[in-house]
Amino acid sequence: MQLSWLIAASSLLFAFTSPAIATEPREFILSNGMKVLLVEVPKAPVATVQVWYKVGSRNEVMGRAGLSHMLE
Repeated sequence: MQLSWLIAASSLLFAFTSPAIATEPREFILSNGMKVLLVEVPKAPVATVQVWYKVGSRNEVMGRAGLSHMLE
């Protein structure tokens, strides 16, 4: 029973803490117009890549609705 409480309490502790970002994100615009955000975390021996596209109903103009779904 005590082990269950210890596990529950420690999981709550880790849920509310987040690793501090060492530096602010740096922004680059490539020659093709693509925006790149870079966050370096020197203590992390890994690389993570996320690709976000500006598509969807938010980015469609009037009269051209549905193009983003056609191109999926």
